[in-house]
Amino acid sequence: MRIFSDLHHSGLYAAQHYLLENRLGHELYRPIGEEWFTQGYWKIAEPYNNNAGTITQFLGIRQDFVPKDGTPPLNNVKEIQDDVYYIWDGTHGYHQKAISLNKFLSMDFDIIIASIPAHIDAYSRLIKDHNLKAKLIYHIGNIGWHEHVPFDKAKNIMASVKRFNVPDSNNVVFYRQEFDLNVFKPSSLTTQWVTSFVNCLPNPDLWNRLKELMVPDYEFKAFGIDCPDGIWGKIQEIASYMATSKYGFHNKPGGDGFGHTVHNWMAVGRPVLVNLEDYKDKLAGELLVDGETCIDISSMQPHEIAHRLHEISDLQYQDIRNNVINKFKQTVNFEQDAENVKQFLSKLI
Repeated sequence: MRIFSDLHHSGLYAAQHYLLENRLGHELYRPIGEEWFTQGYWKIAEPYNNNAGTITQFLGIRQDFVPKDGTPPLNNVKEIQDDVYYIWDGTHGYHQKAISLNKFLSMDFDIIIASIPAHIDAYSRLIKDHNLKAKLIYHIGNIGWHEHVPFDKAKNIMASVKRFNVPDSNNVVFYRQEFDLNVFKPSSLTTQWVTSFVNCLPNPDLWNRLKELMVPDYEFKAFGIDCPDGIWGKIQEIASYMATSKYGFHNKPGGDGFGHTVHNWMAVGRPVLVNLEDYKDKLAGELLVDGETCIDISSMQPHEIAHRLHEISDLQYQDIRNNVINKFKQTVNFEQDAENVKQFLSKLI
């Protein structure tokens, strides 16, 4: 099948690539070109007052696009293979297939995926305006949890969040977003690092005080947007750093709770320091058990956290690591998720 999806979150889109292309053998495309916005079929910039920079960020044709064969673009020519733009996702290491609105309308699509609520109406109108045969899927995940799903408009739902009640008249599949387990895998090496990969470091006072208490026994690193140690670009680098850190520090309030980063930490077998309240009744919460796969810091002061970590012996730490690995294997099954999605796609309304 030929599938079109918006792109608002690179981790989600990469997960769709792993699932829909690599596992299920479909073709996945995303939008490029500002006519998607000007024609009213792209709403991602609306929360930012349709800032021109945001529109260009997602839809613009930039110099860093790389052709499918990996060679640099020549003379700013980036259209390749019948007007399909192959855009290199350097973080996840694959090429996204992007198309203009005109190119989209010249192709036959089986499925259109809306991954933000505003695109349910926009893509419904796109289908109606151009008499398309494509079925609409609403994807729930990576947008913050919202209680009111328009079930009357979103008949087909893919949800990478905790299960919730869906009317019998809707077609739904619950699944976990896939990432590369050949990259995110356990390592036998262990450093004395406490590492955060949360953008903007939401609780810097806690982080800095804990760092003061535990240095020089531990080394603290915080990576991400507006974080003191900058940004890691590739998942191979992130995974390597995770797999050798002694603890992950994952203080992230809000969000829908799928937890890309939590799942990554669990896959490499490293326990996290986490506020369990942030993941109560959310998908990543199924992986988190205080004292077994994580350390719940929700009611602890920095000196209490430091004391608890110092009290954990090497043997106890190894037991926790084994718990993390086993819990991930027991809970996450991307192959079964793919089969469930396959069955879901066969019943589209």
